Amino acid sequence: MLADLCRVLPYDDLHQLVKLCGLTTSLNLASVNQELRDLILPLCLRSVEFNSSTCPDPLGLVRMCQSHGHLVRRFRADLFRAARSFPPRPTLAPHDILPYLTQLEELHLYWANGLTSTALHQWLPVSTHRLRKVTLQQDPAHLNAGLFTSIPAEYLSAMPHLTSLRLEGFQSDLAQSWAALFLTHPQIRVLTLPKRVSSAAVTSIASHLPHLRSLELNLTHVDVPALHRLARSCRHLTHLTLSGLTPENSLLLEAMHPDHWPGLRYLKIQQDDWDPSQPETSAIQAIRFQRLFGRVWPHLRTVALRYTAVDDLTLTLIARHCPQLRRISLAMCYPGATTTGYRYLFEHSRRLRAFSLESDEAQNIQSDILPAKQFASSRLRRLHLYISQVDPQHFVPILSQLHQLQDLVISRNCQRSDFSLLQQECPHLRIKFH
Repeated sequence: MLADLCRVLPYDDLHQLVKLCGLTTSLNLASVNQELRDLILPLCLRSVEFNSSTCPDPLGLVRMCQSHGHLVRRFRADLFRAARSFPPRPTLAPHDILPYLTQLEELHLYWANGLTSTALHQWLPVSTHRLRKVTLQQDPAHLNAGLFTSIPAEYLSAMPHLTSLRLEGFQSDLAQSWAALFLTHPQIRVLTLPKRVSSAAVTSIASHLPHLRSLELNLTHVDVPALHRLARSCRHLTHLTLSGLTPENSLLLEAMHPDHWPGLRYLKIQQDDWDPSQPETSAIQAIRFQRLFGRVWPHLRTVALRYTAVDDLTLTLIARHCPQLRRISLAMCYPGATTTGYRYLFEHSRRLRAFSLESDEAQNIQSDILPAKQFASSRLRRLHLYISQVDPQHFVPILSQLHQLQDLVISRNCQRSDFSLLQQECPHLRIKFH
């Protein structure tokens, strides 16, 4: 019946129907029959995602790409699941689908154990002249360094419009062939580097990518001079994600100065291996963060700290020295701030739009961290509290101040019935349990 309705609808009405059905960017092959799929596909198809565990009709996907492959802009293949699906299902060979994706702009390949370098090369698309974003992701639990080194630099060099390159989950350093790629592609603006990238590779990137805007960097094998060179060369950098922070290399934080990163708007710092049983190392790292945020960051809008040392003084300095702060996310930060630090942040951050806090039961953080009377910003829209105890009574006196609050996300361990009255009083507020 729906197919008959679609046949008689004018083009504009049919397009509106597709948008209302949520099919504007992608199409689930299991959601509609083949007749209806062929009818509405030219209106909505922009993205294809394939893995054998969720794709019930691989051959239908081949037929779809034969007819409408020129519409596909994004393609994601989960090759790990495709190789290990059970029970066995019909699988796709690279030549079945890739030649039809002639206008492909974004490519995301994910794999783990069981995929050889030969098979990986076969899955690289034939047409690369329009590709702008490439993500090669490897499961960290099934590392295969040979796959990373076997990726031909010539293949990536054949993408003249490449602006985003993400190498996620890799453990190897960048070889000389990758440096040659950066030399011929100075237009790259988004870059995610492998975990074991060296200072020499960072220095090479700083020399060849002057227009870099977003960088994800692991600090395990990076020294202070390389970080300084990166800051001097990449003056347009706005998003910086730093991982691999340890008490030993936390000295790198002191090397970061607002004058060296004039356009930085997003800063995320996380520690991979955290041992909260060592209070002396936490104290050292807390001092590093205090010196980092002890300087004024005039353009910083987002701060995300994960598995790092944060105390009341750190939050106070962030509130004082980040006048443009819009979003802050704190996850599993030890030794952890107290109610005093959190309330100071809320009472002095005038532009705050989103706040996220995640902790475990050992920290015993409760919802009384919210100030009862005064919020510096009335523009707070999202409040995420993944903490052990949340009392709905704490939200009643503050909702009159937060007129723009839209999303309240709390821990799934909380009793949903306790928030039913709050939902009735504030029907515009979306309360989610995560």
